[in-house]
Amino acid sequence: MQVWTEAKEDCMWLVYYLCFIAPMHSLLVKYLESRGKRISSGQVMAWIAAFTLFSMFLPLIVRGRIQSQSPYRLLGVSRYGDAYSWAQVYAALKQRYVDGKLSPEEWTQVDAAYDILYDPHVRRAHDGWGPDFQVQLQKDMLFNVALFYMLWAVGVFIATAGRKYQSGRDLAVAALLVTLVFEVSVRFFSYDPRLTLLSQATPFELVMALHMYVDFFVSYCPFTPI
Repeated sequence: MQVWTEAKEDCMWLVYYLCFIAPMHSLLVKYLESRGKRISSGQVMAWIAAFTLFSMFLPLIVRGRIQSQSPYRLLGVSRYGDAYSWAQVYAALKQRYVDGKLSPEEWTQVDAAYDILYDPHVRRAHDGWGPDFQVQLQKDMLFNVALFYMLWAVGVFIATAGRKYQSGRDLAVAALLVTLVFEVSVRFFSYDPRLTLLSQATPFELVMALHMYVDFFVSYCPFTPI
């Protein structure tokens, strides 16, 4: 059984939230509860917003660095362009390499990126299944896609144990279900939302972003009873 890179990333963030963020959440909740009426609702919301954003900072940085290696970003082109415009950009970059303005390492990345965009079947597989689509096996598909939901369902119930966290738990479970519907639509029905402002973002990257929004809801859950 092969564990995909994206599944390993999901496992890593679950450990990060349960071992680092969750204990800090508990301390902050106890602090806010101890303040009682001495702290205003506006200050409570400011603490919640600041800590929730803090808990997502590292995942956002890591995911941003991973996505910087996308073929569209390496070439500096839009997903909604055509093959001719991509070829023009590739030719211009090739000329820069010939002129010595690109290093051999940079050119190797550019050349590999264009190979993915040049073939529409390869490009479609890359956009829907991510950069590791060439080594992902169909027999491992169910396990790796389901792993995120199994792990985070457990993580949600651990982070929201107790009746007082019921509303937060419901919100996180709803976020998981929305993510599941979107992911199934992208991976198995080739759903490709057109987002003009995110013209380089692939459907796979949007799926991974939604995985992080589930993290956001888990970060928010411990504060719901305050």
